Amino acid sequence: MSERTEGPESRLDGPDSMQGRVALVTGGGSGMGRAAACAFAARGAEVVIADISQEAAEGTIELMAPGRGSFIATDVTKAQDAERAVATCGERFGRLDYLHNNAGVAGSKLIIHETSLEDWDRVVGINMLGAWLMLKYALLAMREQGHGSIVNMASVAAHTPMAGSGVYNAAKAGVLQLSRTAALENGDRGIRVNAIAPGMIATPMAQSWVDAYDTFPPPGPGPLERFGLPEEVASAVVWLCSDAASFVNGICLTVDGGWTATAPLRDPLPTDSPA
Repeated sequence: MSERTEGPESRLDGPDSMQGRVALVTGGGSGMGRAAACAFAARGAEVVIADISQEAAEGTIELMAPGRGSFIATDVTKAQDAERAVATCGERFGRLDYLHNNAGVAGSKLIIHETSLEDWDRVVGINMLGAWLMLKYALLAMREQGHGSIVNMASVAAHTPMAGSGVYNAAKAGVLQLSRTAALENGDRGIRVNAIAPGMIATPMAQSWVDAYDTFPPPGPGPLERFGLPEEVASAVVWLCSDAASFVNGICLTVDGGWTATAPLRDPLPTDSPA
């Protein structure tokens, strides 16, 4: 992600072009959100980054072709911020074609009976409440305009629970069910809603999770025996949003190198928890 997206890597022509479309990406200042924002821009979309950090978002915008990205300060746990982020797309561009609900946190690595209410509120607040608020206001806008595509960020944890991450597991499972329900409720209005479930992706969040364990937890990153790249997740996100996936609705696309094809994560527990 060290070069701007204009030039031979851009996709401004052809069937995967998003020229003239508008994408809203939450948590687009780093990691998978940054990669997705750049991927939308590379295909010609105008990208609005909704992030709590202006500095981080501006770092993402610098990677795009000039004028392709913009920023809206957003705390996804606040209804007024979520509503304003969606309204900003309408005010600036007159439309909202894509929402990538990416903002999230990992939370403390504690077994369920040691987890605090504060950690529950923070992890569920950002990962699930925030996803619901952005989903709510994006759906209102998209239903009025008669089209749209939304990709919510779930996780392999929604399918395969990880010991020491009970709150995170629950929040991401909630995101998955919100996505499926929204797909059922809005398909007749020309709106598709899908989820994506990344596995171990090379981001600071994933590294913080690994650091909480004595050894890399089995089954490791999966049969490919490596971490995924944010750009690999981004490719799946933009495909789900694109016209190429026009009949794909209500699914959860797993991008995990085959991790969920292996045994569930039962051990080890985080290093700060008793055996």
